[in-house]
Amino acid sequence: MNRLSLPRRPRGVAALAWPRTHIPLALAALSAALASAPASAQEVRQDLWVVRGGNVNAVAVSGNTLYFGGTFSSVEPYTGGAAPLDPVSGQVVGTPPVVEGEVFTVASDGAGGWFLGGNFTAVAGEARTGLAHVLADGSLSAWAPAVTGGDVYVMQRVGSTIYLGGSFSFVGGQFRPNAGAIDATSGAVNAWNPSASSYVTALAVSGSTVYLGGGFTTMGGQPRARLASVDATSGAVTTWNPGADNQVSEFAVSGTTLYAGGRFLNVGGAARNRLAAFDLGTGNLAAWNPDANGEIGDLLVDGALVYACGAFSTLGGAPHGRLAAIDAVTGVATTWDPNANFNVDAIAKLGNDVYAGGAFDTIGGGTIRVLAKVDATTALVDPTWNPDPGLAVFSLATDGNVIYAGGDFFTIGGVKRNRLAAIDLVTGRATDWDPGASSTVYSMVVEGNDVYVGGLFTTIGGAARNRIAAIDATTGAATAWDPNSNSAVRALLWNDGTLYAAGAFTSIGGQTRNRLAALDPVTGTALAWNPSANNQVYGLAAAGGMIYAGGNFTTVGGVAHQRLAEIDAATGVASAWAPSANFNVNTVAVANGKVYAGGLFSTINGVARANLAAIEIATGDVTSWDPSPDWNIASLRTLGGFVYVGGGYQNIAGVAQEGVARFDPATDLLDDWRPDANWDVNDIALQGNTIFIGGLFNDVGGAFRDHLAAITIPGGATSVDPIVAAGGSGLRLGAPWPSPARNRSTVSLELPRSGQVTLDLFDVSGRRVASILRETPLAAGRHEIEIPLENVTTGVYFVRASAGAESVSRKVVRVP
Repeated sequence: MNRLSLPRRPRGVAALAWPRTHIPLALAALSAALASAPASAQEVRQDLWVVRGGNVNAVAVSGNTLYFGGTFSSVEPYTGGAAPLDPVSGQVVGTPPVVEGEVFTVASDGAGGWFLGGNFTAVAGEARTGLAHVLADGSLSAWAPAVTGGDVYVMQRVGSTIYLGGSFSFVGGQFRPNAGAIDATSGAVNAWNPSASSYVTALAVSGSTVYLGGGFTTMGGQPRARLASVDATSGAVTTWNPGADNQVSEFAVSGTTLYAGGRFLNVGGAARNRLAAFDLGTGNLAAWNPDANGEIGDLLVDGALVYACGAFSTLGGAPHGRLAAIDAVTGVATTWDPNANFNVDAIAKLGNDVYAGGAFDTIGGGTIRVLAKVDATTALVDPTWNPDPGLAVFSLATDGNVIYAGGDFFTIGGVKRNRLAAIDLVTGRATDWDPGASSTVYSMVVEGNDVYVGGLFTTIGGAARNRIAAIDATTGAATAWDPNSNSAVRALLWNDGTLYAAGAFTSIGGQTRNRLAALDPVTGTALAWNPSANNQVYGLAAAGGMIYAGGNFTTVGGVAHQRLAEIDAATGVASAWAPSANFNVNTVAVANGKVYAGGLFSTINGVARANLAAIEIATGDVTSWDPSPDWNIASLRTLGGFVYVGGGYQNIAGVAQEGVARFDPATDLLDDWRPDANWDVNDIALQGNTIFIGGLFNDVGGAFRDHLAAITIPGGATSVDPIVAAGGSGLRLGAPWPSPARNRSTVSLELPRSGQVTLDLFDVSGRRVASILRETPLAAGRHEIEIPLENVTTGVYFVRASAGAESVSRKVVRVP
C-alpha cells in the first residue's frame, strides 16, 4: 500500500490504485508468528537470506556454503517492514530484527538505535504492537508500550520524551486518542493528552510547543480544523487556530518557520495548494506558496531549501515529478527534478545525497524502484545504489551513519544475483560468489572446488558455456571445462568419479549423446557410456553399480522403457528392469532395495499410484506403499536415513501436509517432521541436522521464506533403526499383544526420560489411519497403551512411537 493513500487517511477510505504486480503470492501467510514451529521439533532459520525475482530449482551444500540456482534475480535478507541501510552500498547493515507489519515512522534514539512506529504486531518474534525500540546492535529492547485501536503515523523524540500521532485510541493501556507521549527509556505513558477528535499525521516540536496536523476537527474539545498547537508539557491547546480545509500530512520546522504539506487547498483563510508556511512568532500564514497540484508526502528543510515529495506533477505550474527542491524564502521551485513516475512518500538527506522512498518504478530516467539515492546538485540517480524493497517505503531517517527505511516490504538491501548464488551458512548472508547465468539453472553438484551446473544458459561465470559448466567455488569464474550441450541439462549426478548428465540434449561432450551422458570431470569429453533415451530425462540416482533414470522417454538403447530405466554405470546398457509409468517421472531416489519414483503419473505397471511410488529393485514390482500425494513430485532425496519428498502437493499419505515430507524407507511410514512449505519444493539438501529446501514457496512452517529455507531439526536428522531402538537404551516399544487382534491391542512403551510422545497407527501404504497420542507429555518409565483397531479394515498395520529425535515401529495385524 501507499502511505499517501491509506495510512495517511482515516480508516475505511479507499486507497489510490497503483501497480501491485510484484506482490509475492500468499502474503496472508505473513500474519503467522515468526517464531512459530510445526508439531515436530524443528526451527526455520530466520537469518538466512531469501531470493526474489524467481524460484530456486537446485540446492547443494559444501562446508559452510549453500549454493543454489534457479530463475531468481537477487538474494536479500528478510527484514520485514524496516531496516538500516548502508548509505554507500545500499545493503542492510548488520542483522536487523524482523518487523512483522508496516512501519510508517522512524526516529533515532540518539545512541545508534531507532524507535519504530506503525502497524505491526511483532519484532524479532516478540510481541510489539505499533511501537518498538531497536538498539544500536540490532537487538530488540524490552521497551514495549503497546499502541492499540489503530496505527502510529508520526513521532518525534525530544530528549527523553517521544511524541506520537496516529489513528490509535490507547497508548500503554492509557486512553490517548490519536496523540500521546511516552518516556523514551521506561516506556511509561506521560500525562500529555491533547485528545484529537480524529487522526494525527503531522507532528513537530518547537520549543515548548507541539504542532499537530491531520484530519481532526477538534483538539482538547476546542474547534481546530486539521491544525492545532498544544503545550509540550501539559497538552493544553493554545490559541493558534489557522484552520485547513483538508488533511495536513507533514510538518518541517526551520528557525521561526513552520512548513506544512498535505491535501488542503485553503489554509489560514487563504488559498494555498497543498503547501504553506507559518511564522512561529506571530502564528500568521506566510506568503510562501509553491502551489503543488498533488498531495504532499514528506517535507525536509536543508539550509535554504525545502525538499518536498508526494503525488504532484507540477509546482508553480512547472513540471516537477513528485520530488522537488523549493526556495525556503520565495517558495519558487528550483530546476532540480529527479522526476519519479509515481508517488514519493519519504525523503532524507545525508551529505550531498537525497534519499527518496515511495512506490515509484522509475526515477531519474532509470528503473530504480521504490527507493533511490539522488545527487542533491545534479538530480542524477545513483544506479549502483538499489536496495529494491519491492513494495513501498513510507519513512526514511538518518543519524548520519545509516539510512533507516520503514514501509510495506519484506526484503530490502540485498545483492543482485542472476540465477546462481551462494550463502555463508555462518552469517546467513549472500557471499561475493556471483557467476551470473544468462538463463535458467536446473541442477547442480559440488565436488571439491568445482560447482557443476546444468540448465538453459549460454553464458555463465563470465564465459560462453552452453547449458552445462563447472564454476570455481571460490571465484565464481567458469573453469575451462566445457562439454557444450546443444539443449537443456535437467539433472546432474556425481558417481564414482564420473559426472552423469541428463536432459533434452542430443550432443554433449563433443559426441552424439541422446539425453543421457557420462562426462570426464577433467576434460569435459563424453565417455563411451551411451544409453540413448528417445525423450527427455529429468532425474538420476545411483546405487549398486547402476544408474536409475526417470523422465518422459519410452525407449533406452532402443529397448522399451516407459519413463523408468536401470542402466549399468560402467557399460551404459539398460537392464531388463522396466517398470512402466504412464506419465512423466520427474525424480528418482534409491533406498532399502527400492527405487522411489516421483512425478505426475497415475499408474506404474498398471497399478494405480498417484505421483509417487516405490519399485522393488530385485523384481521391478510396485510395492504396496501408496502415499498418493495430490499433486506433482519434483524432488526425491535419500538423506540421513530418510526419503525426502518435495513437490507441489497439499496432502500426502492421508495427511494434510504441504510441499515437503519424509518417510522411513524401512517401513515407508510418514514421519512427523512437518515443515509445511506453502508452494512447490524443487530440491532438497542436508547438512548435519539442517535440511535446505528450494522452490516456489514463500512460507515455511508459518514463517516467511521466499523460495529458500533452512530447517533445523533438534537432535539430528537421522532416523533411529527400529531394532536398535527396541532393544537399546533409548525409546523402546514392545511388540503389540495380542497380534493378530480383532478390536484392541496393547503395546508397552518405555521412555528413558520424560517428554512428549506421539503414537500413530499406519497402514502398509504409509497412510496414518489413527492418531493415538499427539505430543502427549509422559513421565520416564513404562507405559501400557491401548491400540484401537475396530475402525480399520483387516490387514497389516504399523504402530510407530516418536519422542524427540527417536522413533520406533512395530507391526500389528488386525483380523475379522
